[in-house]
This record gives sequence, C-alpha cells and structure tokens, in this order.
Amino acid sequence: MNLAAINGTWQTIVFLNFYMAENGKDTALPCDVILFEMNEELQKICSNILLKFSFVRNVFTFKNMPIEKYANLWIGKLFSSESKVIVNKYASLPIILFEEGLHSYIEPKKFSLVNNFFKGQYSFRYKLAITLRYFLGKNLLISDRNFSHLVFSEHEKKIKKKYFLLPLVQEDKQVIVNNEYLTFIIDKIKDLQKQTFLINSDKPTVLIVGQCFSNYDLLSFEEELALYLKLIDVYLKKDYNVIWKGHPRAKQFDEKIKSIYNDMIDILEDSPLPLEVFTFNKDLIELSGVSSSSLLYNEILFNKKTTQIAYMISNKVDPNNIWYSDFNLMFKLIDHNIKRIEL
Repeated sequence: MNLAAINGTWQTIVFLNFYMAENGKDTALPCDVILFEMNEELQKICSNILLKFSFVRNVFTFKNMPIEKYANLWIGKLFSSESKVIVNKYASLPIILFEEGLHSYIEPKKFSLVNNFFKGQYSFRYKLAITLRYFLGKNLLISDRNFSHLVFSEHEKKIKKKYFLLPLVQEDKQVIVNNEYLTFIIDKIKDLQKQTFLINSDKPTVLIVGQCFSNYDLLSFEEELALYLKLIDVYLKKDYNVIWKGHPRAKQFDEKIKSIYNDMIDILEDSPLPLEVFTFNKDLIELSGVSSSSLLYNEILFNKKTTQIAYMISNKVDPNNIWYSDFNLMFKLIDHNIKRIEL
C-alpha cells in the first residue's frame, strides 16, 4: 500500500504516469491519495481523474489525512507549508518525489539557520524569535511565509527515488525519466473535458496559456495582464484564432480578458483540467505563453509548435521576492528550449 500527496490536476496525471511506470500499467498495488493546497472544485476534478484507475483506493483531503500503514510517500514537492506538514505526519515513510511542473527542474533551496536568519534582511527581534522557534523544533517554522520556498534537509534525506517527465536531468538508479503512460492517461480522462470549440480551419489557431505570477507577488496584476494582452494582440494581428486558457488559481485574468476582447477570442474558462487534455489530438493548435511548464511539454513531449515570451519578464520581477531566483532560472530554462516570439 502506497500513499500519494497531490496538489493539482496536472500533478494528478503525472503521478498516475509515474505510479504505473513504477508498478506496471495493470498494477493491483493499491494507493491512497491526499489532495492538498486546492479548493473544492479542484478536489472534485482530481478525484474524478483518480477514481478512473482501479489501483486508487481512497481519496482524502488535507483536513482528514488517513492513519494507515504505508510503504512509500509519493509527493511532488517538499517546500510548501502543507507539503512539509504531510511529510512530518508520515515521518517514517521513504519519499518518492515526482515532477510537479517546471519548478521540479530547479535545484531546491535548502533551509539554513545561518543563511536565512543571521544573514537575512530581518529585524533583530524577528531573528531572535525565529532562532528560539528553530531550537524548539522546525515544525514551528512551517507556517512562516519567509521559509515557504525552502526544503528542510531532514525531508530531502528521505528521498529514495525521483521521477521526471522530461529528459532535462541526469538519469541514474534514483533519477528516472518516464512519460510512457501520459497519452494513455489523457485519452482515458478526456471525457472530463466539457468545453470544446469549433475551430476555423482556414486560419491558424493559438492557445495562450496564463499563469499566476501576481499570486506570488512576482508581478502586479496590471503588469502580468499587460504581458498577456500584448501576446494576444500579436496573434490577432497575425489573423490567428486565439484561445485563452488561464491558470485555475488566477481566474481574475479570465474575467478581465473576456471583458476586453468579448467575442474576438475564445476563452477556455470552465476547465480546471490541464490544457494538455484540451489540446490532445489537436495537432494544429500552436501553444504560446510566458514560462508555463505546458510550453515545455508541448515542445519536447508532444513535438508541437510552441513560442514563449519568458525573456520579457526576467527584468520585471522584484529581485527581493523570495521566489525571484527560482523563477529566474525557470525563465532561462524556457528561453533556452523554446522559440521566442518578438513583441
């Protein structure tokens, strides 16, 4: 019996791929799943995906985590507050870390008392309070936003295996690249994608994928919106059919873009499913965006036309933001692997 912790619809799909890669497509080895860091709508769609696979026994939420004996903990990240709580709750379990997106290809930053307290830009009172909390136990630091991007060394030491979709890592006995069952899974769940469009085949079509930089205070809402508007305008001037797919955690962009363009573009607004499900078997759809992991998948895994404007954002992000260096590395990774579109 295994336990998995999942925090999104795409993570659900890639977990299923890796679980079958580890145990076989027709595995009978059961697995329970905890859904965390998502609202009820996302929980519902993730549950619908998971329960299409017979090896998934039960689906739990973060608020009602199970008390069972498990062999392994499958999880996509170790740096967020809720992921740290989960790892601590199942402290005896070895970890199988699986790709959760582009962030997985960036070396995680480690928690360090010296670097993060004594060299940090904090007041003396804060440093003193946090130092006391540190010596009382790291569990007390989990909810502190200043450390939500850092991995605890004791958690990282539990990792026995890592799974990735893309050949952008060095493989060994503990690091495995496998995307064998990805299209099988997408095909199996594609009936959950309710929204469709009649695409004008006389014109090229682009799907522009949005993100949620403003949720992390990397950009203001207005700055992020301006990037998307520029990109949409470029493709409209090229006489493309334009489809907008916003991030499920940033629906405010859907509403604003809809109010600006009305019926000039289509908006994939009622789909918490990953866009890979929508574009499945639609080879004529080009994909464009800033730095979404979907761009890499589209380019490398599905070999479809892809463009990006990650190069435009790196000098706009606040360098004092705790996520700055991580996202800057992700922008470079996208820029290195995907063709630019000049705005």
